[in-house]
Amino acid sequence: VVHLLRSKKRETSIIIRMLSEGASSSSAVAGAAPAPKPTGFGRLGTEKVNNVMGSTAGAGSSEFHLYRKARRTEMTRMAAMDAKAADDDADDEYRRRVDANQRECDERTAKKAEKRKRKRENAKLKARNGFRDDGTFLAKAKQLCKKKDDDKDKDTTLPDEDEERRDAPR
Repeated sequence: VVHLLRSKKRETSIIIRMLSEGASSSSAVAGAAPAPKPTGFGRLGTEKVNNVMGSTAGAGSSEFHLYRKARRTEMTRMAAMDAKAADDDADDEYRRRVDANQRECDERTAKKAEKRKRKRENAKLKARNGFRDDGTFLAKAKQLCKKKDDDKDKDTTLPDEDEERRDAPR
């Protein structure tokens, strides 16, 4: 009889505690630890283990199975953390490679665009007989006039004696 009263008293205290914590009575099992609360930043929460006996002396026949379940849960949590860390490292490496490839591609594109621009400017320069729009038109024109004058001076020089002999009638 005393045993039944104690178990009844224990059940009511568990129900009162669950209601004060806001857990529904249907989802919580008497004596089981509450589900881990989600923490911020995607971290996995830890689970409080009420079973401290484990497989040591004095434990009942069901304690070993509870211990194994808690151990399996913890090992699963640790494996998930390791897998997430490996995925994060792989993502960081991938992003680093993508950024490096993008920078390299942008540099090549800029270099080729500069080359095309120079080619267009040279084509325009040839079309205008060497005159640019950079304010050097008069200087370039003076050089051309001076060059033409030099060419005329060379043409007005006296012919060499050898040329006279060749041109003379025989």
